[in-house]
Formats: sequence, structure tokens, C-alpha cells
Amino acid sequence: MFVSDNLEISVIAVAKTFSQEIVNENHLIIASCDFLCKHKEDRCTILLKSAAQKARNFENSYSGTGFKTPIIPSQLLLRIKHCNSVDDVKSLAEELVNNVNHTEEIESISQPNKESKIGDFHIPNGPNVGTLPKIISNKDTAAQIIQPFLIREEFYVWDGPYNTKDHGLVTRPGQSMGRLFVTNKRLLFWSDDVAKPHVGLFYEDIQEWKTSWMPMKSRGVIIFVGGRKVIFAANSTAIENAERYIQR
Repeated sequence: MFVSDNLEISVIAVAKTFSQEIVNENHLIIASCDFLCKHKEDRCTILLKSAAQKARNFENSYSGTGFKTPIIPSQLLLRIKHCNSVDDVKSLAEELVNNVNHTEEIESISQPNKESKIGDFHIPNGPNVGTLPKIISNKDTAAQIIQPFLIREEFYVWDGPYNTKDHGLVTRPGQSMGRLFVTNKRLLFWSDDVAKPHVGLFYEDIQEWKTSWMPMKSRGVIIFVGGRKVIFAANSTAIENAERYIQR
């Protein structure tokens, strides 16, 4: 069996053990380390073993509920397919460890575990899992995708497309699009250009909220937060679900 095929099977198995339906970089770190320990133990350094254990601890902190065969995002799958030797697997593992960096820097990231008010937008915590598909018709799948980024006592409510030209939300010059995830505590913006939600906003941080009807089952939203105005358009059902919590 080719190295890449072996690694691909292993990473799916790892994701399955954590009841996750989307393979992420943590799973690939663990699978790469296991591969090296099995086939060339001298290549599996103490640093990689430590990183794999931290990745396991990180994944164990979430309650996965998936039961379907895990899917490997295209970006991760391409990196796996480029592994033709044990040295390639080692290089990939080291690169992943540098990217994910499960150290004190992760633990001190801006997203709080218990609080739901910090005064402004924040950067959601969680691993890079890859770009989202253009259409997610199954809400169970959407709930599973966003699960690694939720904090304590937070749960998925709804999701839908969004687009914006606001400089605080865009991820490219001009206009950018993505998927807005609505939870019981906040809004999570996941741009089509990035591998994880890039902006979060707790409902308690919203100073003022206005919406207007727009065509194509969307609504325009104007938010005042941190003393400034932010504008975007999003799926109308997602916005209606968010308003249930904003108006409480």
C-alpha cells in the first residue's frame, strides 16, 4: 500500500474515534505520528509525540456526535496525497505542528470559555479544518462542522450564506462571502476564503441591531458594536433565529 493511501485511511480512523465527520489538522497530526511510530520510530521525535498527545487532549475536550464516515477536506487531502515517503510524512507532521501550535498561545487565544461578553468581535478558537462546501443542505452536517469551535454551554441553531463589504468582516479586497453560523450565544462568520470561522460576535456585545428585507431570501443587517457600524447581508432564516436570542 502506498504511503499516502495508508495515511489517508489512518486519518479517517482517527477522526472516527473522536466521533467527528470532518477530518481536521489535529487528526492528521495524530495519524502522522502514529504512522511514523509504526513504520520508522526514529523519525517520530519527542516533539511530534508531544504534539500528537496535545492534539488528542484538544479533540477529547469536545463532545463529537458524528456517526458517518469522516470526510477529508480537499486541502488536507491534497497534502496527504503528496506524501510518497516516510520523510514526507515527517515533514507534513512538523509543518502541521507549527501551524496548529497547541501551546500556551492556543490557551490564551481571545475566545473565552465561559464568558459571553467581551465588548467587540473576537477570533473563534479551534483547528483549521478546510474551506466549506458551497452548499450544506443537511443541518446535521452543519452542526457537526461548527462543533469544534463552540464554547461551553453553546449549541448550533442555524446557518446560511452571508456576504459583506464591511472591512471588519471581509477576507479579501472588496466583497467576500461565506457562511454565517447562528448559535444560542453568538454569530460565527466563516468566509469561503479561510479554513475556520474567522470572526465571532456574542449577542451581548451588540449595542444596536437593525435588519431590512432583501431579495433572494436574505436580509440586510446593520450592527453597532464596539462603537462602530458593521453591515452585511445573510440568509433570512439564520437572521430570524439570531433575533430570537438578541431580543431576550
